Amino acid sequence: MPLVPWAAQRLFMGAAPTFAHTTVALEDLWGEDARRLELQLGELSGWAERFALVDRLFTAKIAVSQPTLRPEICWAWQQIEAHGGCILMRELARQIGWSDRHFIQQFRQHIGTTPKAAARQIRFAHAYQLLRTAQDQALSDIALACGYSDQSHFTREFHAFSGCSPDTYQNAKAKGFPGIPAEIVEGNTLRRKDLCL
Repeated sequence: MPLVPWAAQRLFMGAAPTFAHTTVALEDLWGEDARRLELQLGELSGWAERFALVDRLFTAKIAVSQPTLRPEICWAWQQIEAHGGCILMRELARQIGWSDRHFIQQFRQHIGTTPKAAARQIRFAHAYQLLRTAQDQALSDIALACGYSDQSHFTREFHAFSGCSPDTYQNAKAKGFPGIPAEIVEGNTLRRKDLCL
């Protein structure tokens, strides 16, 4: 499950936007805590125990951190999420009382990406969820439900984020392939730099 931006900001001591488009070693952020975590994870025998340890560490890190995200940006993110990425950024800026340009600058400074890019990622996540769980739902219906202008727009966006078309994903799922098709995994790995935290 992805972290919401304000959790990532607190977890990584306000540095989240600086590595939105790159890979950073956890040790560079957390120093000795990261090294200790690695050792402790290696000593545990099961995934449930490992995830529990990481959860405890994340909770402790967030508890001692200070909020660094502007409340306007938290509100904007919540609005983008609540509308499934289908909201005009100009309207959000107007409601906050900022110019479009200032809103985009502040959002990028605090989140590490533009509000439009965040909305695209949220729409994709919604579409992917529908594709994963829907039983024989038409792609045009999924496109409409997720706010894409038409099926070809949906196909372009899905391919941009995943590396395959929604049709390819749907066909792989229909054939009963377990898990996520490799092209989805590879596509998401290659495109992590385009996604918001």
